[in-house]
Amino acid sequence: MQAVLCHRYGPPEKLVVGEAPMPVPGERQVLVRVHATAVNDYDWSLVRGKPAIYRLMFGLTRPKRSIPGMELAGVVEAVGPNSSKFRVGDRVYGDISEHGFGTFAEYCAVHEDGLVPLPDG
Repeated sequence: MQAVLCHRYGPPEKLVVGEAPMPVPGERQVLVRVHATAVNDYDWSLVRGKPAIYRLMFGLTRPKRSIPGMELAGVVEAVGPNSSKFRVGDRVYGDISEHGFGTFAEYCAVHEDGLVPLPDG
């Protein structure tokens, strides 16, 4: 799958679009095909590695997770073990920052507690 990758801290020029492994939903996770995401100040801070406290939390010399992003809207494509809140085909959105990152990609495995149903309209 295609994803925005951040292998080193720095300016936006350090970000690249490339291939990443397809995530597999784990315990109480769902696989979401990402239709929309957003860039916020927190994403920008993580990409830059500033303030320095973020480096202690997310990787001292480079990000521990190479795909940034924490907000998404999309459709559930698969359901992991013991996941009961959503079914394949459900439209969802959420902020997954309490459960990880990775929304700057075509697909994202997300803990079901980070999502809510996307209303029609």
